[in-house]
Amino acid sequence: MTSFPHYKFAIMGLFDTLYNLLTAFPTPHIGGNMSNALGQLNLPFNMLLSAILLSTRYKRSHYMGAVLVLYGALVTMIPVFRGETAANMPDPSVFWILFYIIALLPGVGSNVYKEIGLKDVDLDIWYANAWICTYQLLWGAFTIWTIQLPAFSDPPVSWQEFPSYIALAHNCFLGYPVTFNGSDLPCGNGVFLTFLWYILFNCVYNQIMMYVFKEGSSVLFVVSSAVCLPLTDMMYMVPFLAGPKASQTFTIYDGFALFVLIMGMLVYHSEKEERGDAATQKSPMFLSPSMRKAQLMRRRKARPMTTFRSAVLKYGTAKDTNSVV
Repeated sequence: MTSFPHYKFAIMGLFDTLYNLLTAFPTPHIGGNMSNALGQLNLPFNMLLSAILLSTRYKRSHYMGAVLVLYGALVTMIPVFRGETAANMPDPSVFWILFYIIALLPGVGSNVYKEIGLKDVDLDIWYANAWICTYQLLWGAFTIWTIQLPAFSDPPVSWQEFPSYIALAHNCFLGYPVTFNGSDLPCGNGVFLTFLWYILFNCVYNQIMMYVFKEGSSVLFVVSSAVCLPLTDMMYMVPFLAGPKASQTFTIYDGFALFVLIMGMLVYHSEKEERGDAATQKSPMFLSPSMRKAQLMRRRKARPMTTFRSAVLKYGTAKDTNSVV
């Protein structure tokens, strides 16, 4: 496990960092609702890249499941399209929409690359996730310059103000009141505790994600994660998670979308994905390290039985021959 090349961890971390950085530019312009809907384009992109790089062959059930997932994602957007819910789209121009779609590509590349890396070796997902996060932190250090851009920080922070900005941000994070750009900020909203809860949920999510990559496939992960859309509306109803002002309602659209998404996930998972050329397979789909171990154990147990049967057959043949003579 420790012999796994670290440059692969670095590439995974780079893809994740690029995805987070690039999607941060258009999201304030197109809004959260539109970004959630456009995020479902991960599925066709992921299927296409898996077909190109992994020679994955899909069956009719996979295409049906993918269509159901995309349809379920659009159902959750019906209230926005009908004007029943605030769209929250300050500037939904074609430029920002295309920008967001292009920004999805590093995330898709990360999914497929993680699938390849985790299936090539029997790699512990905790070990892999720890190193990926480490390289994400290192790559993220190269994005500090974005603090001078209004899209990331309004107002922008100059390099001369950067040390004091870090100190003020640290104090505000811990709940101490600060003064920034002439404005008094109370910082008493419990950000530190909220951040700890976020870390907990995010760790669980990432570990499950890595497990699905290892035991299943990157496309299966994208299909399964689409269920998060209607479930997010349910979580917004819980004051413990969304705060005391939680006012989100679980509509009939969310219920129908959840049903369609689950059906799409089950339909997609009803058949295994296949590879084109068995001779050139690098990481067999749905042939995870744990399954390979199980197959190896069954083969080892079958060898003594085969030898015993062979010996009995030879002995019986010799005995029959002698009796005939």
